[in-house]
Amino acid sequence: FSHLLLLRFLRPDKLVLSLTDFVRQALGEDYVQPLLFDLGAIFEDCKEPWVPLVFILQAGANPVAEVAKFAAHVGMASKLRTLSLGQGQGPRAQQQIQDGKKQGFWVMLQNCHLYAEWMPSLQRVVEDYSREDARTRINQGFRLWLTCAPSDRFPAAILQNGVKMMVEPPQGLRASLLRSFTGDPLNDSAFYNSCPKPEAWHKLVFGLCFFHAVIQERRSFGALGWNVPYEFNQTDLIISMRQLHLLLAENPEVPYAALNYLVGHCNYGGRVTD
Repeated sequence: FSHLLLLRFLRPDKLVLSLTDFVRQALGEDYVQPLLFDLGAIFEDCKEPWVPLVFILQAGANPVAEVAKFAAHVGMASKLRTLSLGQGQGPRAQQQIQDGKKQGFWVMLQNCHLYAEWMPSLQRVVEDYSREDARTRINQGFRLWLTCAPSDRFPAAILQNGVKMMVEPPQGLRASLLRSFTGDPLNDSAFYNSCPKPEAWHKLVFGLCFFHAVIQERRSFGALGWNVPYEFNQTDLIISMRQLHLLLAENPEVPYAALNYLVGHCNYGGRVTD
């Protein structure tokens, strides 16, 4: 510990790495490895349909894809209703919640921070169906999912009574590669093993995942990484992976030029403005 104090004054740039090593030696490897996000385990702990599930958004994370995949896994894909909130979407969102309570839909309201003036109405709706006398009238299949960036205008009552989740982008290349290989679509063995060019597929998949990890990690270096904090996220990797699979299946040779254009210029490069 005295070594850490010395580093704090002489080499503050090395402090984080040294703290990580200190925790690893004192407590074990489990305390320095990032936990994989398990939506299924969180859902199992939340059995009450009147409890909202709130995602706190972070740059580089996309919980919508996680919820859609989980809905398909539990047979609720056809009953998932998503709505991106914005000006004038309040009545539509309220109607979806009413229909969901009666018919057992999952309702996902995205970007609540973009419609802050409707948040008091959302709080009243949630409080109304969360009352003891109203809970028996809710279909047990109903769930309300909310996504919101950190905002002081999001109702505190919903946060206090709901399940709060934060899907953070992985820290470090190793964690990012692990997230990519254990996430959609690579965790689907049927998809992963169905490419007719397995040798090229395996190499290109690793290269694409490594490229995505480097893109994400560069955001940690501020203006030295990117002039603008671009919102690269897991969706960019997923669409690139599916395009790679499709192009390898439809072409006799690996179409490097097409892959370079789609991945580098469209999927990722399309976000770059400076």
